[in-house]
Amino acid sequence: MPGEMTAVRNFFILLILLSFLIPFAIQAILVRFLGLYREKALRQKGPAAATLVGLLPLGGLFLAWLLVFSVRSAAEIFWSGFYLSGVYLLIAYVYFHVFNMSETARRIRILAQSHREGKVVKDEMIQDYSPEQMIDLRVERLEALGEISLREGRYLPGRMRLLPAAKLVFFLRRVIFPNGR
Repeated sequence: MPGEMTAVRNFFILLILLSFLIPFAIQAILVRFLGLYREKALRQKGPAAATLVGLLPLGGLFLAWLLVFSVRSAAEIFWSGFYLSGVYLLIAYVYFHVFNMSETARRIRILAQSHREGKVVKDEMIQDYSPEQMIDLRVERLEALGEISLREGRYLPGRMRLLPAAKLVFFLRRVIFPNGR
């Protein structure tokens, strides 16, 4: 019995470790093989879609784990599923932000460019990162995500899915740094 419980735990840990690869693998399939989310304005949707689609293989692996090890206790099934889902969603959250940082953070892009090209010329960087281009790119991304829409020369609120998260971040920033920006 103790050896069997060790096997159950070890395979569950393996399942958790596999869940680290799922968002990356799904996004690679969506982008490389299916050609989705390749446009710059839609790239940020890729990790979110990969996370949602990744719930299917994760659920399948969890079900296989349940069947192979004949897990019968309702409490064990619930808490194992709850734990695995929580870990997966946290992994996906981190994955999204690492991906987002690589897509949008100027510092990361400058480092990647200097590594790729062997040098970075300041005048070229200034040209590549003009304020107009930065604003245009952000507006383009918000439009692609449906967060804003252009009507009669004005940008209007769209779906507003990102607004609650933005409000939460600003609230937490004020709590942590009450006197700062």
